[in-house]
Amino acid sequence: MTRPFPELHPKRVTALCADRAALAHESRATVYQSWLNNAEQVRLQQFRRTADADMFLLGRALLRSSLAHLTGVSPADVELRIDAHGKPSCPSLRERAFNLSHSGGMVVLAIAPTAAVGVDIEAIDLTLDWASVASDHFARSELADIAALPTEAQPGRFYRYWTLKEAYGKAQGRGIVSDLRRMGFSAFGGHCYQCQQSDDHQSEFLWAAQIRNHHALALAAIGGEVEGVEIWRSVPQLEMEQLKIQTSPQSAELHWERDHLVGEPDSRLR
Repeated sequence: MTRPFPELHPKRVTALCADRAALAHESRATVYQSWLNNAEQVRLQQFRRTADADMFLLGRALLRSSLAHLTGVSPADVELRIDAHGKPSCPSLRERAFNLSHSGGMVVLAIAPTAAVGVDIEAIDLTLDWASVASDHFARSELADIAALPTEAQPGRFYRYWTLKEAYGKAQGRGIVSDLRRMGFSAFGGHCYQCQQSDDHQSEFLWAAQIRNHHALALAAIGGEVEGVEIWRSVPQLEMEQLKIQTSPQSAELHWERDHLVGEPDSRLR
């Protein structure tokens, strides 16, 4: 049975996460594909890797089903405009900003009551030479913060800063910048952060956490009174579960109650 779409809080960012398991039922994937417009259908067929095609389809399904609820039309009738950088916008949704990201089998959609929002999710790859990447791109304060942690906690903190840089750049509309060392972040109470180079901390909301031990997630909202975030795990148009945020002295982690969300596609969603 379709569960209600979460009520959007006027001063919080709502993040909806979906994983590739949502496409496990072929009939569900068929429903999602029926929502795509002609340009999206063409783009879907152009992906050579199944994993890439799945992420595109899941991202569009999550986006279209969410915007359908907010605009009062069917997912297939949601009007999307794509800019030169591939960023989608919805002319019918002017009171809220949104942004998409995907990595490692997960897609996240951030919806914010602000003029600009950026989101980034990254699969944590423990084989990555993250120390070399950090040495080339991180501010000195970030490097010192990572070095002060126990060895096992350092990769997670690296990904925390990396996703913050990505999300903040997207919220500013410029994507990732060339010299990331000029975009340094510091903790500001729990899982909230500040950009050290910003001149207007009060109009910026920066948040980062880890999803269990496999993904890092960061959100950035600029130009509004944002006071928090709500994270939901979703099978588009079928089921939702609010994630629990557990905060320790070293990290903020997201946990869900069940390993898999369930639900069969409803033909009425076509």
